[in-house]
Amino acid sequence: MFGRPEPPPPPEPESSPLPVLVAILLCWGLPIFLAYLATAQAKAKKAAADAAAKGKVCVVVGASAGLGLELTRQLAARGSKVYATVRKPNKELSAIKGDVVVITGVDVCSDKVGAVLAEKLAGVKIDILMHNAGSYDGGVGNFKDPMALFGSQKLDGVTMETLKAVYEVNTFGALRVCKALHGNMVSPGGKVAIMSTQMGSIDDNTSGGSYAYRSSKAAVNMIGKSLSCDLKAKGVAVQLLAPGFVATSFGPGAEAMKKMGAKAVEPSVEGVVQALDAMGMHNTGCFVHCNYGLGLKNSMW
Repeated sequence: MFGRPEPPPPPEPESSPLPVLVAILLCWGLPIFLAYLATAQAKAKKAAADAAAKGKVCVVVGASAGLGLELTRQLAARGSKVYATVRKPNKELSAIKGDVVVITGVDVCSDKVGAVLAEKLAGVKIDILMHNAGSYDGGVGNFKDPMALFGSQKLDGVTMETLKAVYEVNTFGALRVCKALHGNMVSPGGKVAIMSTQMGSIDDNTSGGSYAYRSSKAAVNMIGKSLSCDLKAKGVAVQLLAPGFVATSFGPGAEAMKKMGAKAVEPSVEGVVQALDAMGMHNTGCFVHCNYGLGLKNSMW
């Protein structure tokens, strides 16, 4: 009853804010830092690629509009010398600043195109050959309605005339150009790229239709693959590039394609440039999706 009183309980230790601050830093600060680091690394990689591109000689076949026009602009902007081929003179192409030589009278549908290119590019050593010339319908018909254009290549609408015209541009044209210029390629180290499309993928075809366009691009994919085998001994890399669904004057036109969800030209071509930079003997013969500048991906054959 009169014993010693119980001692008071020890004081509660003061809680430290450090764990909370560390948690906040990990949850919020770390992702920001990693994003900054990734951006800085991407900028440094691009700067290095741009520096390496200065003085390189590039040939862009089919440079009058769309992807070819923008590719000429971007390659020239980073200091490459660009030979841009077209059938007829083009104001937009002539207005591009930089070391750009416009070569007119180049029709990839003509069997004489090889002689024209051989003459115009005699003695020129080419670092990058980009075959961009292509067509959805080969100029057969005059379709203002996109649905009519696509409908013309459905099973009951496609004609042998359309097939032949599209193959002349997309398939035979690429082979004519490569036959004419493969001897001009820097060896080793040269790069040959052929603009293809995911619509040329057999594995990815789940909707049918577009008989002329799809089959002509599947055929040019095989041509590119064979080129990669034949030019390997010379140290010349070859790839097929799929730029994605891009809003250009190709097919039904830019406005119609925008309404269908097509992407802008500039970032799409940035992806093409990234693919050209990444191309080498370690990945020759590949089918690459340029992914609108968001990081290269493999395309299905």
